[in-house]
This record gives sequence, C-alpha cells and structure tokens, in this order.
Amino acid sequence: MLLARDIGRLWKRLALALGLEEPELDQIDADEKELYEKSYGMLRKWTQIYASSATFEKLGRALMSVLVGREDLADRYCVRTKRVSAKKGSGSDKSLKAQGKGNLWCI
Repeated sequence: MLLARDIGRLWKRLALALGLEEPELDQIDADEKELYEKSYGMLRKWTQIYASSATFEKLGRALMSVLVGREDLADRYCVRTKRVSAKKGSGSDKSLKAQGKGNLWCI
C-alpha cells in the first residue's frame, strides 16, 4: 500500500486524527518494527475498528487536518471536486463537477 509508505513518521498523528487511541498505537508500535509496517498496521486497525465508517473521505479529511497537514497525500490518493455551474444558454441548468477544492471523495 503506497499510502502506508508515504505516511512515514506521521503515522501516529494520522491515527489520532482518525480516532484511534494511544493504547492501540502503543500496541502497533510494539508489534511492528519497520515504519511502513506501523503505518500499514495503523490503517488496518482503523478499518477493523471503524468498519464501514472507515471511509476514504474520512481518511482524506484526516490527512488534510491541522494535526497531519498532508494535503498533498489527500490530493494524491483522493479526488476533490467542486461544483461548477453550467454556462447560461447552454441548455443545461445542472451543476457540473470539476476538480478543485470542494467536496472530497477518494478512489
């Protein structure tokens, strides 16, 4: 998982932003030796604990949080969209989605 590699030393901050607690982080830290394994273990633990509520949207928001500050990773692993109104006279009054700084969804 590339994200686990890219998180690096920020794995604990991301874990806290995702809602994991210190005892869970201490266990991961004790169980895993390599930094990548700690990051991957944290993401795995988050998905186990939060199950269907562990969404890419929440992950992206946690990456962009003040605690983590890795908007670049949210941009790399997630797609952010904003609403753009269709031009008048185009025959369409629907809103279009374009890449930008609006809602967050991930792939």
